[in-house]
Order: sequence, then structure tokens, then C-alpha cells
Amino acid sequence: MKRRRTRAAAMCHNAASTVDPVVKAWLLRMLVPLGAQRSGIRHGTLRVEQLAEIFSLRGLYGDDPDELDERLVAARLRQLYRETEGSAHAFDDNSTLSKNLNRLESLVGLTEIDRKILEFVVMLKSESVLEETSDLLGALSFTRVFHTLSVILDRPADEIRNRLGPRNVLAQSGLVSLSTIGNGTLDHRLDLLSGSFADHVRTSDADPLYLLRDTVVPASPARLALADYEHIGEWLEVVQPYLRRSLETGRAGVNIFVYGPPGTGKTELAKTLAQAVGCELFEIASQDNDGDPVDGHARLRAFRAAQSFFGERRAMLLFDEVEDVFNGGDDPWGRRGTAQARKAWINRTLESNRVPALWLSNAVDCLDNAFIRRFDMVIELPVPPKLQRRKIIRAAGGDLLASADIERLANLEVLAPAVVTRVAALVQTCSSARMTAFA
Repeated sequence: MKRRRTRAAAMCHNAASTVDPVVKAWLLRMLVPLGAQRSGIRHGTLRVEQLAEIFSLRGLYGDDPDELDERLVAARLRQLYRETEGSAHAFDDNSTLSKNLNRLESLVGLTEIDRKILEFVVMLKSESVLEETSDLLGALSFTRVFHTLSVILDRPADEIRNRLGPRNVLAQSGLVSLSTIGNGTLDHRLDLLSGSFADHVRTSDADPLYLLRDTVVPASPARLALADYEHIGEWLEVVQPYLRRSLETGRAGVNIFVYGPPGTGKTELAKTLAQAVGCELFEIASQDNDGDPVDGHARLRAFRAAQSFFGERRAMLLFDEVEDVFNGGDDPWGRRGTAQARKAWINRTLESNRVPALWLSNAVDCLDNAFIRRFDMVIELPVPPKLQRRKIIRAAGGDLLASADIERLANLEVLAPAVVTRVAALVQTCSSARMTAFA
């Protein structure tokens, strides 16, 4: 038995050495002053097994050699807590986490306490022992969350409450959000920008844009030109100089809503406008890396983050398929849509966003009048007339189509620009592959 315990003690030491001192301090604050230790051991068994390795608790047996003594464990944790509280703890400045937090601090204007909160939530979402130990605290009321974070981070509860408020940088940037509904564990109360954001911040030493890669992506190059949109030429004569001037002056609250049937070229129009005014275009993702849809709430948070991340760049944002955000008023269960549930926030965003945004939809009736009034322009993009369709087909098809074929295709009103350019690219690729094969 003694030999078994000695070997276990060595394993405990190795496991404990891999846990950062900051994380150990957070764990001890949960266990001792917040009382998680009282529910952390049942019938001589730890509910969070990793704690035994981290704090060398395996040797604290009572009369039964197979059960830990709760009193000895509690005394050991209190001793470690007293020793730990006398020391200052910080993550290594050369770690990937610290470097990325430094970038975010400069980019979005994090305060020292903002950084501490973000740092903790990142670790909470990526270190299983933190998550499991925080669950020992049970369901927390809204007010209890602030007290809990106050103890863990050693900061006043009022300051924590203030920094997690909806008008401060963590919420405005979308980096950290706090659920205010009902009761929940600390892990469920606090959320990050995306499910993989914590992993990116800890492991990706790269441009901050890379940290958003699951939610905000660079748009692909435009395949059409402004000449392909002559049927809305009067609008373009206003939109193009307005966007260019807005980018030059840093005008806030620039939002343009474009709607029309699927395939009429709304997304291509956004790319073409960005190219025409000479700026980058970033798209709010509607699918994650696994191809699963991203819900409206998550997309709005990504939009908030992009506003903070790209505020100093000559850039525009593309928010396609906005129906999943603005729809919901006709829900048979009486539930409100994402935008309706956050109406005040949406209104503030449309009045103050730093990065101009193009919002695209198949129809305009997903917006109520309160939202419509806050867009600078609402543009309908219809199916191009026959003359315009003929030009697009000829330009996209090149030498692949005879004049008669172009005319026949131009007669099809349902043949949208997006379909033409996509099929033309496919045919040209196949044609090139065939020529290569026979070369």
C-alpha cells in the first residue's frame, strides 16, 4: 500500500506541475472561500478527480485506506489557499494567450479588469478542471455571479458588474457575454464569441482577424462589375460616393439594406461595391467550420466583434441572409425573433456602428418600420432586364457560347446573375481541364 501511494504521489506532482499557478489560485478560491470543497468530496471520493493530482490530495486517507478523509482534505486546501494568497500570479508574458490578450487590449481598448475577466473566461472554457470545479458551486443567481467572480479574480463585485454591463467593451465587442436569464452554473452564465474562440486565443499566435475566423471571414473577390448593375444605376450613383466618403471620414452608423429574390446578385453587388470604393469586405458567417448554421444571436455577436476589430481599417461588413436575425414576429409559439428580443441594441448598433455594413435579404418584410427607418438606404435588387442579362451572359461565357445560345439564355427571366457566373466558371474549368488532358 505504501509503495502504491508513493507512486501515486509522484504522478500527482507531475500533473500539478503542468497547471499554471494562476489557475491553481482560481481553483483554491473556488474551493475554500466560495465553499466548493464542501460539495467536492462525497463518500471519500473527489467529484473532480484532477484536483487530487493538482493539490496532492491522494495521501490524505482516514481510517478507510480507500476513502479520502474530508477533514484532512479541507485542512490541506485551506493551508494551500493561505500560502497561495500571499503571492502574485500572472500568466507568462511570452505565452500565446498573453500575446493575444495584448493584441486584443490594444485593438478593442480592454481595461485591466476587462482583460482579467476575458482571461478567466477563456481558461474556464478550455480547462476542464476549472469548468468542473466551478460546477461544484451550483446554479448561480445573476447577482451571485458578480460575487463569485469578485472572489475568484480578487476584484470588487461592483467593478465586475460594471465591466460586464451591456454598454462596456466586453459586451459591446461581443468577446464576453453574460446570461441574465434564470439561474445557471458559472460556465453557462459566461460565454465567449464562439465555441472555438478560447482555443484560438490560447494556441494561435496570429493576426486578431484569425481569432474571428469561425465567425467573420474575408469575402471572396467580386466576379461582376458595376456595369452589370445598370438596372439600378440611379441607386449606384448615390451609394458608391456615399460609401467612399463615409470610409474617408469615418462616418458612424452607415447601413444599407439590399433585398431581392434569391440569385439576383445581392452578394456580388456587395463585393463589387467594396471593390469599387477600394476597401476590404468581411462577411459575417452563417455557417460554422462543420457546415452547421450559426444562429442569429451568435451572428449579431460576431457583428459586434467585427465592429471593434475592424474599426481602424478601411473595411465594410457584409451581413447576408439577415432573415434569421430579423424574422420571428410570426412565430406560432409567440417567441420573438433575435432582433425583436434585442431591439434597443439593434437600434443603437444601426445608429453608431463604426464599420459600414451591407445587410442582405430576400425580402424587406422581415423588418419592422422601427428598423427600416434606421437604414440609410433600402434598395430593391430585381432580376435584371433582358438587355442586362444578355451582357452578363456574354461577359461570363466568353467564347464558350454562340450568339444564338446567349440570346436563348437571356430570354430566361429566372436565370439570375449568380447562376450565370457560377456555371460559366464551372464550364471554363472543365474546358481547361479537357484541353490539358488532350495536350
